[in-house]
Amino acid sequence: MSIEELIELKAKDYGKPEYFWGAVAEIWTQMLGKHVSPKQAVSMMVAMKAMRVMNNQDHNDSWVDIQGYGKIGEDL
Repeated sequence: MSIEELIELKAKDYGKPEYFWGAVAEIWTQMLGKHVSPKQAVSMMVAMKAMRVMNNQDHNDSWVDIQGYGKIGEDL
């Protein structure tokens, strides 16, 4: 499955990335009291997944997630 297909599949469960990540950014903005953009929210998820990879380089799901978040960040 391509990254684009995976993003489309996830969008069926969670909503289109532009709306989902806008909502995540707004929630994190309210929680932190500091503006968080949708791209910043996606970037933070890439960082979190990178930390998971540091603990287990063989867990392919994290690598796929990093690719997906990268594509979403590029497209936002």
